[in-house]
Amino acid sequence: MWRVALLFVFAGTTAWAEPPGATEPIDKPMVVHVRPPKHESTATVLTLAGIATPFVLTYLTYEPDTDNPMYAPIGGLTGLVLPAIGHWYSGRVGTYGMLMRLGGLMSAVIGLQYLDDADRCARGEQVADGCFASDRTVGRVAIGLGLATWAGSWVYDVLSARREVRRYNRRTTVQIMPMLARDTTGVAIGGAF
Repeated sequence: MWRVALLFVFAGTTAWAEPPGATEPIDKPMVVHVRPPKHESTATVLTLAGIATPFVLTYLTYEPDTDNPMYAPIGGLTGLVLPAIGHWYSGRVGTYGMLMRLGGLMSAVIGLQYLDDADRCARGEQVADGCFASDRTVGRVAIGLGLATWAGSWVYDVLSARREVRRYNRRTTVQIMPMLARDTTGVAIGGAF
């Protein structure tokens, strides 16, 4: 009885090979995802939604006759942070687009300060730095540069969100490929991760 069982086990575990050239060589690695892959189109849609949301929130919270307007901080803060949501989707929290928007905001605030100084000088009030004829022009240019930088950061976020998803997908995949070695017996497995 034992001889029949052992013979059956040995017969079931023996391997055979196709004749040389009959099987296709394995030349493409097997790709294994450690985490589910992210989609580039989802990151783009999230970024576009993050750009549109501050406008919608500003419109919905706008009150024309109020002493404490909340629409400006709501629109500003969400406009600074939300366009980066496509990057957050791919696992990157801090983005260059947020830094660009922060720089644009600083430029616009400096421009508003110049315009305020020019208005105070026109009313005859005393200004700490003195009154200059170019204050109004400098203020307008600084505000224009701030707005252009802010809009450029949107373009950057939309274009770079897809790249960040591709980078995430590369970081979370493992590629395995069997290799035959001439000097040794057996099969070696090489991987890239």
